Amino acid sequence: MAAMEIYGTDPERALLIIDSAEIVGNMDAFRASLARATVYGCNESSRSRGIAICKQLLDKRDLSLEDQADVLGRLNCFCRMRQDNAAELEYGPRYIEICRRLGDDTKALGAQSELGSTLIRLGRVEEGLESIDNAIKQLEGMHKFEGLEAGIRAQNSKIRTLDGLGRYDEIIPAAGQILRDLEDFERRPEEYADGSPFLPTDLTRPAYIDYYRAHAYAYLAYGYAKTGQTLEAKEYVALFDSTRYSKCLDGKKMIASTLALLGDYRRMLSLYEELEKEWGADTLHHDYSVMWKNRADAARSQGNMAGCVACLNRYINLQNILNDREKQAVVQEIAARYHEDEQELALAREKANSRRKGFLAAALGFVILLIGAFSFIVVRQLISIRDKNIALASEISESLEYKEMYLNAAEKPQTADVSAMDDVQLYEHLRYVILEQGLYLDPRFDRQQLVDRLHLSKERIGAAFSHGSRYRSLSAFLNDVRLQHGAKLLADCPDMPVIEIASASGFSSSSLFARNFKQKYALTPSEFRAKKKKQNKTEGN
Repeated sequence: MAAMEIYGTDPERALLIIDSAEIVGNMDAFRASLARATVYGCNESSRSRGIAICKQLLDKRDLSLEDQADVLGRLNCFCRMRQDNAAELEYGPRYIEICRRLGDDTKALGAQSELGSTLIRLGRVEEGLESIDNAIKQLEGMHKFEGLEAGIRAQNSKIRTLDGLGRYDEIIPAAGQILRDLEDFERRPEEYADGSPFLPTDLTRPAYIDYYRAHAYAYLAYGYAKTGQTLEAKEYVALFDSTRYSKCLDGKKMIASTLALLGDYRRMLSLYEELEKEWGADTLHHDYSVMWKNRADAARSQGNMAGCVACLNRYINLQNILNDREKQAVVQEIAARYHEDEQELALAREKANSRRKGFLAAALGFVILLIGAFSFIVVRQLISIRDKNIALASEISESLEYKEMYLNAAEKPQTADVSAMDDVQLYEHLRYVILEQGLYLDPRFDRQQLVDRLHLSKERIGAAFSHGSRYRSLSAFLNDVRLQHGAKLLADCPDMPVIEIASASGFSSSSLFARNFKQKYALTPSEFRAKKKKQNKTEGN
């Protein structure tokens, strides 16, 4: 999860990116359940199921401390994404305690800073800030990458909290500490080498530092602007503009409000025009509403009171809609939790009733089911033997391709300088990044994210796939690996609903998954699963 932030992705959208290699292969019952919880938890629609699985795993008496830490870490993340502050307050301290018992102070302190944010959301502001500051102080003295990463996360969390509290003067020293930590890491990277899998390489370290340094510059510019120190604010805006992150859309969005505070409305309006084109019809979010408030300030500064009133009306209407949606989401969340409790009670009653059934009824039902299944298999084999042979041949072929792809994905390309790569080498590099980090499992992942991460042009990325691979485009490549991932889940997770498999494989909808699956394999996902089950039964006999 931390590796996603190295390349500039929003941490809130990167927390539950799943590395498919964690799911493929032989696993014991515990690891398989934990992997399923991760698949469910990364999707809002199925997050409740992921939480329920984690709770069931915690009830096991034979869990090692390491296993408890794995479960609690995921459960804490799911509850945070669900904005369930009470649950975070319950599981957070348990996770911190186990991390400390395992000697992993870095994770414990990172979790402590997250717990501080939870306390603040619950209204315990000073207690929460004290918890965050205590974690930051201990992390600063570690001089290892995981400590640096956790410390920067904690500082970012603190800065967002201070902004919400209106304590703008305290933002400045917090952002300054981020710059000092980055400078030390840039000057002495070898001292931070702690064996972390997310430690940036010589190739990716500049992008990592640029990303967080740009954020620190933006925070400083904002803090100085809010406290009326205009010259200092403009100085840090200039430093922000010197970073590569400032050229991407997220960077432009980040600095726009500070430009409004400084009265640089011309540049602010220009940035908003770019952002509005990118947003398109996606206008029901906080950033879009802030845009109209800042546009109102710009119109007022020019004496255009009619334009100011029009922009303010847009802002007020959007805020009302967003507030209503937030209230509705809270109601739906409460209803979902109530429904979960009802389902658990119903399941418990169903199990109790099942135990009361007589052995004869169960045995008779099993015999009838066995005869029916056998008859169905015989009939299907007689009337569709040719179709079955074709489907089985396709399954075997695709299974071999899938395994080969994931084995090869672990082989990192030797060439390091992307600017010196030809189309074939660049394709291999992009393929490695996408597969190794599981980026294709995010339905929102597209070429623009690769552009922002690697600072390559769209044309360069397009040529890598159209000229350097057997695929005609990045979209065709993503569709192929997503379908292979879906086929593997269909075969390995027979009880997992198709709609959840589609989401876990990176498709935005189950209908799109089914349509593309049928086009590639000449079978629907349900037909593929049914034939795979029959193949397994045949091989088992």
